[in-house]
Amino acid sequence: MATAAPFDPAEAAYIKKTGTVSIHGHAFWRDDKGGTVNAAGEIVRLVPATRYARERFAVLYKGQRSLPTSQIPRVDVDPQYAGYTRTTRAESTGRFEFDNVAPGVYFVTSQVNYRDKDAYVQLNAGSFHQRLRIGNDGGAMFETVTVSGKEEKPIKLVLTNDR
Repeated sequence: MATAAPFDPAEAAYIKKTGTVSIHGHAFWRDDKGGTVNAAGEIVRLVPATRYARERFAVLYKGQRSLPTSQIPRVDVDPQYAGYTRTTRAESTGRFEFDNVAPGVYFVTSQVNYRDKDAYVQLNAGSFHQRLRIGNDGGAMFETVTVSGKEEKPIKLVLTNDR
């Protein structure tokens, strides 16, 4: 699946500028049992909210702010797109930071992937019995952040499916 809007590097160029604002966040996934799974070690991406990115996120997230792993569609990516994003890695607590962010509107996105220790299926065929772990749990989520450049304190952000 591809987006109709072409990627325009000029529209995303503000991400290459050095700003003065920091974004501090926490990324986690709320599981079916009410527990929290932090985005420990996961990539967190800062994406300029260009026309291309807005359309891409609309297709990926189907109008939502988060989706379980099993529902995330495959969407083709313009090869230049990744060069106009910034990444960081979440700490073990799911905390992350972007510093020196220039003014603009951004999407901040990450994912959490884990396996529920209780997710098994039992296979029985005659004398054959096997218990298999199934599926990946978690998913992807994003938030929109507007940076004016006038912020005196870091912008605080929570990325989660728990809305």
